[in-house]
Amino acid sequence: MSRLVSLAVCAAVLSSPLASPARAADPAAMAPNATAMACAERYMAALDMEKTMLALMKGMMPAMLEQLPDSDQVDATFKAKVVEAINEGVLAVLPEMLKDITPALTVHFTEAEICAMADFYDSPTGRAIIAKMPAYTQDTSIRSRRFVPLMQQEMLTRLCRKVDCTGAAAREPARSAS
Repeated sequence: MSRLVSLAVCAAVLSSPLASPARAADPAAMAPNATAMACAERYMAALDMEKTMLALMKGMMPAMLEQLPDSDQVDATFKAKVVEAINEGVLAVLPEMLKDITPALTVHFTEAEICAMADFYDSPTGRAIIAKMPAYTQDTSIRSRRFVPLMQQEMLTRLCRKVDCTGAAAREPARSAS
């Protein structure tokens, strides 16, 4: 169960559009100015992250539910409660998370860039894109799940080219010291 929650949290964090090395700087040395913060807040509001996050969770939920121990034997009512709890958890934390991460925009983007992003997403085209983003996010997360086994195999193949995957240590499961 904790693995399921961890997956949901990771998905929420990784899906954030804020990860950008556009402007490397010491965050402590840069206090955001009022205009940049106002634009950052407009930008974050325009993104409608609540709908996007819920769509991401909905798209990832089948894969996350498969991670439940004996998932094929878990009844639908329990799975529905898991989905509900995950969505409620995301929505409960999201406002505080957005409040905390919004100033990061002023660290990684210039005031002009932030204001331009806010202007764009406040425009009819930007609003249309944001309105379509939850469905797109859900669709792409569903489509992406099909590639996970292929990626895992590709990673393993490439790892085995770099290290000996046939040795005894590679075949033995890790044992905890008890």
